[in-house]
Amino acid sequence: ISDHSSCRLGRRRPFMFFGAIILGLTMATLFSPPPTDNGLTTFWYIVIIYCLVNTAYTLHSIPYGAWAPEITQDYDERTTLNGFRNVFAVTGTLLGAGLILPLISYFGGGISGWQSMGISAGIFMAVTGVIPSLMVPEQPANNSNKPKAGLIPMLKDYAGALKNRAYLL
Repeated sequence: ISDHSSCRLGRRRPFMFFGAIILGLTMATLFSPPPTDNGLTTFWYIVIIYCLVNTAYTLHSIPYGAWAPEITQDYDERTTLNGFRNVFAVTGTLLGAGLILPLISYFGGGISGWQSMGISAGIFMAVTGVIPSLMVPEQPANNSNKPKAGLIPMLKDYAGALKNRAYLL
């Protein structure tokens, strides 16, 4: 969808910005279910919020991953850019996973510890997702390479991918 969008802020920025904000909010919400004794209610709450977390993550990460060719046309610079992006992503993921239990303990454990950890993770995810969308300079749009907008061109793009043997394998 971001391939076929246009905005004065860039094709990717609005998706990345709002995806990061929604991701932060839904991550905080995921660990704060409404108080209830009904396990089925809690189950469906978590299923729905988790789907929203994943949707928000996708809304941010897909345009973020597709952004490098729009930032620079230089192959080596793009490779370096993606290398740094991946190093920070892996480092952040490992640190985040390693800090979950210490954060819960720091916030007093129990339900309030989990809720505070969720809020902290949500804030961290939102901030680190918003920073690139606000700070990274983009090259001016090259309209000669811009895909045509609309459902039919988008479906043709998908059909083209399905004809690519290497992709299918």
